[in-house]
Amino acid sequence: MGTSLFLKHLCFLIAFFQVFRLGAENLLLPREISFLKGFFLFRLHYNRGISFALFSSSPEFLPLILVCSFFVAALFLFTQRENFYSRKRFFWGALLLGAGSLSNLGERLVFGGVTDYAGFPFPFFGYLFVNLADLALLSGTVVLFLSFKKPL
Repeated sequence: MGTSLFLKHLCFLIAFFQVFRLGAENLLLPREISFLKGFFLFRLHYNRGISFALFSSSPEFLPLILVCSFFVAALFLFTQRENFYSRKRFFWGALLLGAGSLSNLGERLVFGGVTDYAGFPFPFFGYLFVNLADLALLSGTVVLFLSFKKPL
């Protein structure tokens, strides 16, 4: 899979994440929505940290550096794509990692933080709020790790 296809998908995903964010902001601004007796909670949450609100109380530059490092890692891995066993898995993993990090980076640079809108209960911490780009970062990382493994 080529670089131009990667860039087209990357731009599409970033736009999709931002349209989804705008929709969530318009839908959830005056209220919150709960599903399955509170198992899923949709509420706007402004996050100055990184994914899952980690480092939200750290100095302002730390989350920015961490988000940039996710993108640099995705870019580096994409340049090394010939060295991976499963190129198809690698393509999608790098794409999700790159799109998630660029989407969050853009929001952070423009708005000073990221808008999260999906909450999941987490023991001892209450709800963990994420957005679609955070989920793309997480799933992209998993897919990248799977691209290293040879099938049995």
